[in-house]
Amino acid sequence: MGDRQNSEYVLFKFEEDGEIDEAQLVVENGTLVIDNYGDVNDHEHNYHKVSVEGMSKLKTLKTLVLSRFNLENFILNNPIPKSVADLHLINCRFNDLSCIHYLTQLESFTFTYLRGELESYKFHFQPSDYTPFQSLKALGLSGVLLRKISSFYGLENLERLYLIGNMIPKMQNLDLFSKLEELHLQHNIIEKIENLDNVVQLKRLYINQNRITSFEGLEDLENLEYLDLNDNLFFQANKYQMPLREVKELFGHLKKLIMLNGHLYPDNDYYTFERRGKNFNTWV
Repeated sequence: MGDRQNSEYVLFKFEEDGEIDEAQLVVENGTLVIDNYGDVNDHEHNYHKVSVEGMSKLKTLKTLVLSRFNLENFILNNPIPKSVADLHLINCRFNDLSCIHYLTQLESFTFTYLRGELESYKFHFQPSDYTPFQSLKALGLSGVLLRKISSFYGLENLERLYLIGNMIPKMQNLDLFSKLEELHLQHNIIEKIENLDNVVQLKRLYINQNRITSFEGLEDLENLEYLDLNDNLFFQANKYQMPLREVKELFGHLKKLIMLNGHLYPDNDYYTFERRGKNFNTWV
């Protein structure tokens, strides 16, 4: 009970059914989650119905998760402490990121739109949005209908990049990321593994659920430890077999594991994949 009483918290006031209610949102292990959970279809305007008191006084806050807010209006009324290192936005809206450029200690920034909630909202990311964040180690832009991998100049220190569930057709503009260790490109429309020559520190690569037809393009990834190739076009045949010898020829430089439609190499002697409808069933 003592720990609870000494915990930091903000007072979250919101309007529900015409009445004002409030709740204490506690900072737990340095993390605070604030969800504007009102009418999802009207969350562009919900910020008028809520208020957050005590944000600027928080001293232990490191990770902040905001869901369904207009970011500019939230920041205007509730400045985020500069000590925040991880900022995660879910289904939020903003015109640009200039409102958080003062958060120069950010190490992780993710912006995610959950399926079905993007609606007609349109936005464009500009290089100027990211240049103040020289200390970023992780960047996530998932489900936001990106149609290309941007250059992201100024983010040379990135170690993790999440571009999940977009409309990206090509692996490009990755030369900048010589420190990148983890790359997530699942759920896109990529047809070819390419342009990874300079990503020499890459350890984990997720390119499942794309349109890739060939294993080529992985030869220079000498530090790669984990590779997920699930549900790509080279598994479209009714039956696909790969002997262990061939697996070793293609992926022998991997230090640990690859995933081929549900199986992890080198756990099995050889693979047979049979497709039934939209799902794959795997036998060894």
